[in-house]
Amino acid sequence: MNTARTLRLAACLAVIASCGEADRPADTPGGMVRIDMAANKFLSNGALYIGVEEGYFADEGIDLHLYPSSESGSTALPALDRGQVAVSTMTNLIAVVNAIDQGGRIRVVLGTSYAAPDHCSHSALVARKGLFPEGEPITPASLRGKRIDLNPLSSEGYFLDTFMARGGLSLEDMEVVTIPVGARIDAMNRGAIDMTGISEPWLTRLVDAGHRVILTRTEVVPGSQASFMVYGSRFLDQDRDLGRRFAAAFVRAARQFNEGPTDRNVEILERNTGIDPATLRRACWAIMREDGGIQEQQILDFQRWALRRGHIDRIVPMDELYDPWFTEAFRNPRVSADSL
Repeated sequence: MNTARTLRLAACLAVIASCGEADRPADTPGGMVRIDMAANKFLSNGALYIGVEEGYFADEGIDLHLYPSSESGSTALPALDRGQVAVSTMTNLIAVVNAIDQGGRIRVVLGTSYAAPDHCSHSALVARKGLFPEGEPITPASLRGKRIDLNPLSSEGYFLDTFMARGGLSLEDMEVVTIPVGARIDAMNRGAIDMTGISEPWLTRLVDAGHRVILTRTEVVPGSQASFMVYGSRFLDQDRDLGRRFAAAFVRAARQFNEGPTDRNVEILERNTGIDPATLRRACWAIMREDGGIQEQQILDFQRWALRRGHIDRIVPMDELYDPWFTEAFRNPRVSADSL
């Protein structure tokens, strides 16, 4: 079995280890429904914290509890399928596609961050200081043989492999390693890696440490969907109305998140993520579609790339991958599921 196939099977079949909802908590007093959800400290998850603190989820009868998680939510896929976890944020579309292809009852429902062409890029390739002279053009050939930290099955892998293909090269022409996100700054400072594909707030922290952004996701694959919300059988089959209420709350929160580093947004994210205010104000805040939609064409383009690379067995059609019912009526700035 090749490395790519091993990685994608591991992503699809891993048993969730840290979820607090395996024994579903009882609903809270007052008719509120408790939902537990993993959320890492990435800036792009800020809409969830905003939604909790501003009461958007409470307005929909949802008592949302967020608990720390690392990396992507791919390990939640089996629990989503079984209804033990209701919803999860994801960055690994390959894992989702393969899980659906193998019969998993999960669907992409909401778009979260994407590389809007007219917006700053919240994800980029960063080179350690001194690796390239300032002003030197970055080409696929100049990256050949470099030691890089990234997940080759991720959206960062997609955008970098797409860039390398412009010079007739691929990720296989680089030395790819994987380092925990919290250790990457130290690895760059020590010269243990030449480059990393990374998102905010670590992107700003690396720049503050003197390292250099050499390529952004927005430059290479503008419009690409970086992350998304996935529902499992609990929302898809057992309580679709609750799933729509969750989506309504998230859409409201996403619209506030899109206002960027306002005083209120910075206050909420500092308290919930531990990111300092100065970093929050300098960082690129990912943009989200304000109707909760996804970048359908780009997701198909991503699948075509994954199929060519042998990461998936077939392109899963959008009607198998995406359920738009939960967001189709969201148009008003302060939408509530009660008004649908």
